[in-house]
Amino acid sequence: MEVGGNIHPDLKNGCSHEWYHRAFVGIPLCRNENWLTISMMFIRDIVLTIYKLGSIPKLIRPLYAWIFNPVELINSLTKKAWTLLAPVIHRRFEEKKLAQENGVCS
Repeated sequence: MEVGGNIHPDLKNGCSHEWYHRAFVGIPLCRNENWLTISMMFIRDIVLTIYKLGSIPKLIRPLYAWIFNPVELINSLTKKAWTLLAPVIHRRFEEKKLAQENGVCS
């Protein structure tokens, strides 16, 4: 990953993160390019924010965060991810409810 913000092609297209996405969100969403891009950008932005805040003296971190507002970017990525993830979560709740009604799951 570059510090400048671009996602390295080997990380975006490689298999290092595929198992995580498949286990966490399942097959339909784990192959969705929007989901992959959002999740990689989210991780990148979290790491960069931590890196930047770590180099700022503790006394002025609140001022830095107020001026540059890294939370706004992270929140926008969270909202985008939620629009993709919410249907998966609701479907899983429905599947669990049906399984409990049919006596397959306790």
